[in-house]
Amino acid sequence: MPLPRRLTLTYNVQDDTWELRDERTNRLIKSYLTKEAATRRGVLERELGRGGGSVVVRKKGGVFEEERRFASR
Repeated sequence: MPLPRRLTLTYNVQDDTWELRDERTNRLIKSYLTKEAATRRGVLERELGRGGGSVVVRKKGGVFEEERRFASR
């Protein structure tokens, strides 16, 4: 059974955007203009897809804020 997907939402100072990246590959999944747009209801769950997984949300300084977990559907 494959490991659940794990993403990280961090702030990019250079682009002034919030980036959602895959932790294993560091590949950019999507970028958002605001943190609120990225953490709005259903957005993170939709990005993870049917397999579920977790998203680590960090503050602007890179400090851990919270981890959101989503079950597979």
